[in-house]
Amino acid sequence: YTMLEGTPPFQGPNTTSTYNNIIRCEYHSSSRINYSAQILIMSSLQLNPKLRPTIYEIKNFEFLISKDIIPEPPQFDFGNAKRMSSIRKGRLAIAVRPTNPFDPNELDSKDFPKSCFFKIAKCLINIKKWPESEFGEFLSEASSMKPLDWVNSWMDFSNSYGFAYTLSSSDYGIIFNDETRMLLQNKEQYVHYVHSDGSDIICRKSSIPGTLNKKLKILMHCGKYMKESLIQAHERNAPEMAADEEKPIVEVFKWTKGETEMVMLLTNGSIQVNFSSDHTKLILCGCTKTVTIIESANYMKTLKLDNLQRLGASILLKQKLSVVLKYVTSFLSE
Repeated sequence: YTMLEGTPPFQGPNTTSTYNNIIRCEYHSSSRINYSAQILIMSSLQLNPKLRPTIYEIKNFEFLISKDIIPEPPQFDFGNAKRMSSIRKGRLAIAVRPTNPFDPNELDSKDFPKSCFFKIAKCLINIKKWPESEFGEFLSEASSMKPLDWVNSWMDFSNSYGFAYTLSSSDYGIIFNDETRMLLQNKEQYVHYVHSDGSDIICRKSSIPGTLNKKLKILMHCGKYMKESLIQAHERNAPEMAADEEKPIVEVFKWTKGETEMVMLLTNGSIQVNFSSDHTKLILCGCTKTVTIIESANYMKTLKLDNLQRLGASILLKQKLSVVLKYVTSFLSE
């Protein structure tokens, strides 16, 4: 955490503040921290020591076995006081800048999740040249690669609060009209709040700062409404997480509406497009290069984009993926 952020996790402006942060296990995590690093940090800094991973388990975390890890230390001049000062302040890049932005093994961690949308765009860029074949969809199925999280239901409260949504994991969140975000996760035990400048805070719901109480009440009100009033997109078939397994933070960070579609970008590198014309939902994941299609509450299939490029897709699927490409390209150009 200290190497990634530049300061110790519980450090406060004074000794009392630091002590209280340690007792409550409160720390801030900026958006520049890699997705896999967040999982390692959240798992290791749990309040209950019994829930923390063992040394053996830590060695197997994605952050420590990822190909993105630099194979050898960079050659810094550690005698240079200016350079050391930059390291302490966390401004020195710790990852190798990619030579090719589409190479999944060379992407800078600060580019995530945008790097995943680049991969999606690369897969779809020549979609007009794909063969037209429904049989290609059949051969491209990858049932073992279904997404872990997607938007199950949503509600546009932007005339008063913002955009609220429920994930397939039962976590739910809201993007407020002031461009801040809040997520209730892990059976409503933890709150993740993101300020408009991108800085964030993770804490237990019971110890949320008083300044956020009003927003928490709004989020819980929206969550209750969606649970009681809206139809869920699909029942999650993925196995439940063990009690001692830390959940990664997945939330919607951007949304927009088209004439016949609702578009949502997720922090796990996925884009979800809901089509109102036939109630079909497409979830494209750049990390796995897959598209998941949900056509009804009981029908869901995941296809490999690489295979669709070679083997073909139906005219209807190609039309929908072209719509997705339009929004991905628009997001990347911002």
